[in-house]
Amino acid sequence: MRGEVNRRIATLMQALAESSGYEHPERIIANKIEAMKWFYVYANVPSALRTYAFEVWEGYYVGLYLSVASAISFIVCLLLAILFEDRIAMAFAILSLLIFLVVWAVRHWHTVPRLMHIPAQQIGEIVPSGEVLNEARRRFG
Repeated sequence: MRGEVNRRIATLMQALAESSGYEHPERIIANKIEAMKWFYVYANVPSALRTYAFEVWEGYYVGLYLSVASAISFIVCLLLAILFEDRIAMAFAILSLLIFLVVWAVRHWHTVPRLMHIPAQQIGEIVPSGEVLNEARRRFG
């Protein structure tokens, strides 16, 4: 997921530089690490949107941890239900599976799209200008 967001940010920074008149926008995509540095230093200034981005990322990782915990719980409960023919363990296995599916669905259809949209909002707040052009030339030649 992080790699997808980084690629999205590099593409958005390329578009910003190009709209500011930068002559070699392909250099930004070719150097994703520098594009990310530029984003975090230049575009990702402290703001309410930045705080929101951190909150969304926190929710994403909490969802991952819940997914792992519910998957492990499902496997353990299913094994106990099979080995001991225990209906209570089977009920907990089903509950764990349902939790996993709900957390996965929320992450897939709600959190991930928000993560992909936040950089566009942040970069969208920057007006193409000579300052952006100078920064692109300084960073990417």
